[in-house]
Amino acid sequence: MHTPLRSRRSRLLASMAICVACLPLLPAFADDAVPPVPQVVVTDKKSPLPDNLPNDKNSITAEKIFDDINAMTSQETVKYIPGTAVRERFVGDRAGIIMTRTSGLNPADSLLYADDLLLSNLLGNMYSYPPRWGMVSVREIERVDMLYGPFSALYPGNSEGGVMTLTTRMPEKTEAHLDIKAFNEAFKLYGTNQNFSGGDANAALGNKVGNWAYWMSMDHLNSFGHPTIFGWPAAGGS
Repeated sequence: MHTPLRSRRSRLLASMAICVACLPLLPAFADDAVPPVPQVVVTDKKSPLPDNLPNDKNSITAEKIFDDINAMTSQETVKYIPGTAVRERFVGDRAGIIMTRTSGLNPADSLLYADDLLLSNLLGNMYSYPPRWGMVSVREIERVDMLYGPFSALYPGNSEGGVMTLTTRMPEKTEAHLDIKAFNEAFKLYGTNQNFSGGDANAALGNKVGNWAYWMSMDHLNSFGHPTIFGWPAAGGS
């Protein structure tokens, strides 16, 4: 009476032992059947500004800068952003203040940031106090975002005219760049009839090694600008 029951139990235990013995082999079959998942690297090129701001904003990316703008300086990268102008009378003008539709010629009413670092010079409020554009090279810029005024709760009261943010980048692989540009201007006004020329040479080298990245750049601009001030004899003088 008890022999068939013991026989069934023995067969059940034997089957369970075989299944347990075959478990280490299952991952090998799974590895052969399913290909490995490739590594996916996501690069965030989104604007650093929030999406739900009531202010108007405009942006330009590095691809747009190099495709459509023959920029020699970082201040030239923003010259086609609507509602914004940089007072650059000639290439390399050091009095390149930011002008907006609400601030006019008051540079202290508009702010320039590079990765949340303030580049605006708030020691004065005239054209002789421009932002420190030279702190960022053209090759470093990933995108430019313009937040129009009046005012923003994200920034100080000097944001009445607007806030411009330069987002820089770091290399993901070995990069080497060399740009050489030349320009010439025929200027004829108020008795001046002359050609003014210059050139710009820019070299950049960067790489990423493990979790560390470095970026080095050199820029040399030589510009002979046209006259910006004209003199005339005083009334009654000879």
